[in-house]
Amino acid sequence: MLKSDDMTPMSLKEFENFRDLIYRHSSIFFTEKKKAFLESKVWERMQALNLPSYEVYYRLLVEENRPGQELSLLMEGLVIRETSFFRIKGHFLALERLIFPELIARKLQETRSRSWPPKPMIRIWSAVCSTGEEPYSIAMSLLEVLRHPEGWDIEILATDISNFALNLARRGVYSKDKVKKLEPRYLKNYFEMEGEAYKVVDRVQNLVRFQYLNLADLGHFRSMSYDLIFCRNVLIYFDRKAQSLLMDRVTQLLLPGGYLFLGDAEPLHTFPKVASKFEFIEAEDAMVYRKK
Repeated sequence: MLKSDDMTPMSLKEFENFRDLIYRHSSIFFTEKKKAFLESKVWERMQALNLPSYEVYYRLLVEENRPGQELSLLMEGLVIRETSFFRIKGHFLALERLIFPELIARKLQETRSRSWPPKPMIRIWSAVCSTGEEPYSIAMSLLEVLRHPEGWDIEILATDISNFALNLARRGVYSKDKVKKLEPRYLKNYFEMEGEAYKVVDRVQNLVRFQYLNLADLGHFRSMSYDLIFCRNVLIYFDRKAQSLLMDRVTQLLLPGGYLFLGDAEPLHTFPKVASKFEFIEAEDAMVYRKK
């Protein structure tokens, strides 16, 4: 059995082979600064399979009988799941105080001027939902503002490349540590105790649909258009080419007047062509983008 203490350093060529394979699969790009991190995660999988060398493991990834199966297991270790409820508080304050009231009023007006569909409709996409905290936070913010949600057709699509994370998200059960920073009103209204843990209540869970999605395949992703898209802290893992392709596709999927949420380190002005299609809204100490 391989031991972590016996870890053999990757050669530069071996690193490039794994880096390029992962990039082709996911568009996630590892610079040489991340070599040690990638090396450690590859070694963990080699230990699990008791494989003797990087070359043998790489050949397994390339030639495996069920394409993508082992590569998906490797990706589980490479994906960083830094997430929390109501992360970037300004975004959620903007949702409750500005964006959802405007969107609800606009949707009601649109519904009155047409005969079908009979219910006003809201569609939201959380592009990298991890273990579910982001889409559930969006749903809770919406319920804080929306009266009589039963009269609406609402869906929050929550996608991720990690099936492990998606399974946790679907359960909607979180430890005391995960919810300790929540405002009491959210904990009281939208969670129930399950043993020593906290479970998201059904009326929140029912608004969210979880689905596997590799953003590298977004060009083939058949989907509807969205009123809001959360694509936060995603671009930082991609190279410039993949970033541009992702932003182009996200822009296509966002309805006119729809809102785009990016991470604090992902300013839209670095993509001038895409930025020209948006207006910048500064609300509650957070930057939000509205499609023209």
